[in-house]
This record gives sequence, C-alpha cells and structure tokens, in this order.
Amino acid sequence: MEERISVITLAYNNLEYYKECLKSIVEQKYKEIEWILCDDCSENFIYVEKDIRKYLKEHKGNINNVIIHHNKKNMGVVKNYEQAVKMASGEYIFYLAIDDMFYDEYVLSDVVKYFKKTNYEIFGGYWEMFYDDGSRRIQPLQGQVEFLKNESQEKIFHRFIRVPLVVGSCTPFKKQLVEKYGFIDKGYKHLEDWPRYLKLIKNGVRIGFIDRCLIKYRAGGITTEIKNKDLILDYKRLLGEYMKLPYSDILNAMKEKKYIIAWGCSGGFIKYYKDWEVISNRTIDIIVDKNKEKWGSTVEGKKVFSPEKISEMNINEIYVLVFSQMYYVEIAEELESMGLVEGIQFDVISREVIIWQDMI
Repeated sequence: MEERISVITLAYNNLEYYKECLKSIVEQKYKEIEWILCDDCSENFIYVEKDIRKYLKEHKGNINNVIIHHNKKNMGVVKNYEQAVKMASGEYIFYLAIDDMFYDEYVLSDVVKYFKKTNYEIFGGYWEMFYDDGSRRIQPLQGQVEFLKNESQEKIFHRFIRVPLVVGSCTPFKKQLVEKYGFIDKGYKHLEDWPRYLKLIKNGVRIGFIDRCLIKYRAGGITTEIKNKDLILDYKRLLGEYMKLPYSDILNAMKEKKYIIAWGCSGGFIKYYKDWEVISNRTIDIIVDKNKEKWGSTVEGKKVFSPEKISEMNINEIYVLVFSQMYYVEIAEELESMGLVEGIQFDVISREVIIWQDMI
C-alpha cells in the first residue's frame, strides 16, 4: 500500500485556472493522492465549485480523497494554508497553487521516492516559470542549487536571508515537519514560505534539493509585487525579524568606503538605486555589468564597465551593491573570488530595501 501524498491547492479569485491545475493532478501516476482545495472567499466560488465537482466525477484518476473547503471570509494565505495542512491525512504534503501545474505525470511518484531514499523532511526542486507571452525559464539557477546542496547550515541561513533559495510552490515536505516545528507566526498574512524556511534552517533543518523540474509556475501572484498593504506589513515583520541587521551593516560598512559600485544596470538597478542613494546618503560612483553588450554604454548618466573594473581597484576602498537578487549567488561567488567579503565589501539590494527605508 502506497503512502498518501496530500496535494494542497489554495485559491483566491483566480479559479479560472482550475482545470489546468486539476488536470495535472488527475494525470499523476502515483496511486494514493489526496486533493485539498481551500478557497479563501473567492467571489465566484459557488459557481466554479460545481464545475470542479463535475470535472472530478468525470476525471478522478488516482485521487482517492477530495476535500473542498470555502472560507466565509478572507483569511490570507498563511491561515488558509495552515488550515489545509491540518485537514491533510497524507504523510507528505505538496502545495500546488491553482494557477500552477505539475511538470509531468511522474512528479508525485518521484517526490515520494526521493523522500524514501533520503533523510530530508523537506526539499526543493526546479520549476519552469512561464509567462503570458509564451516565454519559459527554468528556476532556480544552478549556482543557487549548488550553494544549497554544499554549503554549511550557517552559510545557507545567512544567504537565505538575502535570497530565498527555494519557494513554497515547489517545496514538498513531510507532514511531521509541521508537527515538530509548528507552522509559522500567524502575524504573517500572505508571506508564508520565506519566513517559514528561515525558521526551519535556524532550527537546524536541512533543506534538500531534487534534480528534476516539479511544476510549471505561472508568473505573477500576490507576493511577486509589493502593493497589497497586508503584504507590506508581512515584509516589515520579516525585515524586522531577520533582515534589519544585514541592511544596517551595509550602511555602516559604506561609511568608510571611497567608492560605491553598483553591479547590474537593468530593472532592479533602475527601480531601486535612487532610493538606496537617499537611504545611504551616498552616490553610486561606478556601474559594472556582466553583459558585454552594455560595456561602454551609459545608464543614468554613468558609464558601464566590465566586472574586471573591480579587480583593478583597492578592495578596501570599495563597496559593491548587487542590484540582482536572481543572480546574487553567482555574483557573490565571483566577488568572493576577487577577495571581497559579503557584508563588509558587498551585499544585495533588492525590492525589500524600499520597505526597509520606512523602518529606519
């Protein structure tokens, strides 16, 4: 008898994608699947629920137990997710958002096999990000994966503060993990994965990684753009609990540096560099970028150089602000190879700094 895996799907006013999501669950070859749908007070749920139940009646596959729950009032992602986990009867949990899909029909089979052959209680995997224009991109980058696999727990924790190396939508776990460590602080409303993983890592839980793509991830969602006021409060809580010190360290370290260098001159730089100049009361002196096509061009009135420019300078006189959270692990590795130390001579500047600006 195979052990049960509970697939948890959360929804809130995005039920139009249910058929693609549910089809990918129904097609799974694993024999013991439970599907739990927790809707967080979507406006049109009563109509879509009928279609969902009809679809399940016609296409059930290996789903052996179904729980469909509708919240009478909006609870937010964190509480909605926690109640779904409490409903789950499976030994394993896989969160699959209603606008995402399993990558192929063997995902759940491979996930359970990986749990059984390793000691991991939780692990991440690759996901295929897909956009409305039809473009695709596999995440995370290989540098992030190797860092997660090979570095010490302490280094992983400090890097995870800056860059979430795995995401909740692609990180199956054993239910016993929640029973041992609890879920997360209910002071968070929407931001569930980043603080939860920081808590687990801090408590000594090793997050593994399976070398296969697990889901197709639809770009967008409530946590991808900081606009919702409750999400802003979540980030302020996260910053206060984990991130305040790194950002404060950057300011202190920058005071003694002669030159401030920005690594990256694309979207992240354009969005955030002016805010950071205001926060630090320092002007960015030099821009470097890995993209050869940008070398010699001018961005925001400053010439763009190759990263080799850094190796030509006295590293004790510079501070490098990395305006690319996505590529930060790889950039950090290159800067460390030049002799620079994270937190002392370089660090990441991401969208969270805009919120942190209001806290200082």
